[in-house]
Amino acid sequence: MDMKRIYAFATISMLLAAPAAAAELDHFFKSPRALGMGNAFTAVSNDATALFYNPAGLNKIETWNVTILNPFVEGGQNILDARSEIEDTDLNNNAELADLLRNHIGETFHASFGLYPNFSKKHFAFAVLAQGEVNATPHTPQNPRLEIDSQVSGSAHMGYAMGFFDEKLSVGAAGKFVHMESLSKIYTVVEMTADDFQDRVEDDMVTGDGFGIDLGAIYEMPVFFHPAVGVTVHNALETDLGDAGKLPTSIDVGLSVTEKFADDWLTLTLAADYVDVTGELSSDDDVTKRLHGGMELWLSKRLALRAGMNQGYFTAGATLNLWILSLDYATYAEELGLESGTVDDRRHVVQVSVGF
Repeated sequence: MDMKRIYAFATISMLLAAPAAAAELDHFFKSPRALGMGNAFTAVSNDATALFYNPAGLNKIETWNVTILNPFVEGGQNILDARSEIEDTDLNNNAELADLLRNHIGETFHASFGLYPNFSKKHFAFAVLAQGEVNATPHTPQNPRLEIDSQVSGSAHMGYAMGFFDEKLSVGAAGKFVHMESLSKIYTVVEMTADDFQDRVEDDMVTGDGFGIDLGAIYEMPVFFHPAVGVTVHNALETDLGDAGKLPTSIDVGLSVTEKFADDWLTLTLAADYVDVTGELSSDDDVTKRLHGGMELWLSKRLALRAGMNQGYFTAGATLNLWILSLDYATYAEELGLESGTVDDRRHVVQVSVGF
C-alpha cells in the first residue's frame, strides 16, 4: 500500500466532528472513566485526570500511583459501520472514492487516540499527554467533498492542590504547556486522489504552542454520603496557541455524593455537572447539551461499573483492575447539532493501562 493510500485511508477513517456538522462542545481531554459516568467529574476528580477536570481533586487522591503506559483509542459508530466499505474502496480511484463519499453524505466520522503516562499522589500530579482527533463529513452528492477537522497535540501538565478547614475545602491549580497542530479544510475527490495530497495536507496544517492554567475548588461536607460541590475554571488566562487558535476560558460546576459500604468493599458515587456555564465553547445556548450526570460503583477496588447521561444520551462504562494492568471501556454519544436531540454521534473508547 503506497503512502498516499495510507494517508488517505487514515484521513477518511480517523475523523473529527466537522465544523459544518455543528456545535460539538470542545473539551481538551475526556477520560474513559469519566465518560462512562456521563462525563460528570468536576466534583469527583480523585485521580491523575484531575489535571484536566478539576485540579482541586488532587487533594482527594488517597495513594500514590504511577502509570507507565495507558493508550486509548476511540471510534464513532459511523466509522465502525463503514470500515469494511472503506477497506474495499480503491482510494486512488476517483469514481470509487466519490461513490464512497456519496453513500455517507452528512454523516460525521469520528476517531481519536492518545496516551497520558502520569504520576500522582495526594496534593500533586504530573502527566504528559499525546492525543489526536479527526472528524470528517462528506458533502454535496453531485460533486462530493470531504470536510476535515483534525487536531494533534502534545502537552505537559503539572498540578498541586491543598486542603483547608479540616480538608473540607480543596483548592488546586494546574499549569500546562501545549503544542498543537490542526487542520480545518474541505477537499474534493480530485484533490484527495492527487499524488501531492499528503503534501497539500501538510501545507494546510497550522501549528502553535502556548502555556495555560486551570483553577479549581471542591467543598465536601463531612456528613453521610459526603456531598461535594466543585467548580473549575479552564484556561483561566485563555491559552493562546498562535496559528492553531485558542483554548478559551470556560467554567464548569458539579455536584457529587460518595459513600462506602460493606467495610469499604463497595463504593458508590453519584455526580452531576453543568459545563461551559458562560457559553464560551459554542455559539448555542442549549442547556441540555451542557448537562452531564452519572454513577460509579466500585466492587472491592477491582471492578467498576458506570452509567450516566451525556447531553441527554445514555453512557456506560467499566474498569477491570488487575493490579499492574487495568482495562477500561466506555460508550457515550456526543451532540453535534445546535441543541440536544438533534444529531448524536455514538462513540466507543477502549483503554489499556500499565502501572502501579
